[in-house]
Amino acid sequence: MAARGAETADGGQEVAVPRQKSAVPRQKSAVRRAGQFIAPVPPGRHTDRVIPPVPPGRHTDRVIAPVPPGRHTDRVIPPAPPGRRADRIIARLAVDQHGVVTRRQLLAAGIGSDMVRRRVSSERLRRIHQGVYIVGPVTAPRAREMAAVLACGDAAVLSHGSAATLWQVLNGAHKGAPEVIDSESRHRHPGIRIHHIRTLRADEVAKLDGIPITTATRTLYDLASTVSHRDLERAVAEALARRLTSLSRLAKLLERHPRSRGAANLRAVIERGNPAFTRSEAEERFLALVRDARLEAPEVNVDVAGYEVDFLWRERRLIVEVDGYTFHSSPDAFERDRERDSVLAAAGLRVTRLTWKQLTEEPVAVIARLARALARPGFPPPPRPGDGGTGGRGAPAVNRPPGTPPSRR
Repeated sequence: MAARGAETADGGQEVAVPRQKSAVPRQKSAVRRAGQFIAPVPPGRHTDRVIPPVPPGRHTDRVIAPVPPGRHTDRVIPPAPPGRRADRIIARLAVDQHGVVTRRQLLAAGIGSDMVRRRVSSERLRRIHQGVYIVGPVTAPRAREMAAVLACGDAAVLSHGSAATLWQVLNGAHKGAPEVIDSESRHRHPGIRIHHIRTLRADEVAKLDGIPITTATRTLYDLASTVSHRDLERAVAEALARRLTSLSRLAKLLERHPRSRGAANLRAVIERGNPAFTRSEAEERFLALVRDARLEAPEVNVDVAGYEVDFLWRERRLIVEVDGYTFHSSPDAFERDRERDSVLAAAGLRVTRLTWKQLTEEPVAVIARLARALARPGFPPPPRPGDGGTGGRGAPAVNRPPGTPPSRR
């Protein structure tokens, strides 16, 4: 509808043009009204939502954890303190290394040298070698061995007597400093006995409880140069009984390394056949006398007719029982020995007993009597394991590895 115009100076009339609406909608802007903020409204959307102002003194720089898709939360996760994070890293390293960590490992994990220094001064890390620490106040059973290997570098492995103790082929724990083979470095470390051997091959190294160590076969080879012949024989016998190695594997290792100091010692043990076990010093002495006299070697600590006997010459049906200084000292033990001798005799076996005094004071007479007994022909021998026969009481003679209880003694 046209609007009435005003009269102009020349008597004409001015025509009023109607106001046209703009084609572009006007955007609303945020308006501050009485201390409140009105959020801008997107095109096509209407809202009267009011955003309250931020109270004075309140900080809005909190760290909000990322929200998984489809989940809404306003949970606030504060960052972990640097010290607590370092403790978690140290614990993760120590749990796989028998409670031992190295300075190089800590620095590589992002723990600064200042943090390491503070923990050493407070004894939360206890220094055992240069750059090697035990975590906490308690030392794990195999921490010394692990620390020795870590201190000597990546090419180091536990060896010799320390390895024999870990493989449990030597009686008792290894005494003295841990022994390590280092085939690369020539450095010395106080408190560690290092063997600089460059002939160690990759297939002669294993891991036992996470500790790099020479294999049982290589351990016996290295041990041959540091222990007596009898101790080596016992160690070989124990390793064979526990199926850690075999005579063929030992022979192959000797062919690979024929010129070491202990090669002749180890070769003499495996060429003799199955190494023998003994339990007492008296048995050790008797076995040494038999070997020195070059008499026929007996079977040692075997089960016959339901009893375990000390020494057996199967073809001669001869048994020798060695009574140590204190082994059969009680009256009950004496009666049990007499009973077992009667059972063995009834099974057609000859039983001879020797005392500690005879072994120590009359060794020549002992060997003379034994030689005469071996010269006598025997009856058909008791059956060997797997023959299907019985030895007197229905139990075949069976070789018994150490650590397994005898049937009767």
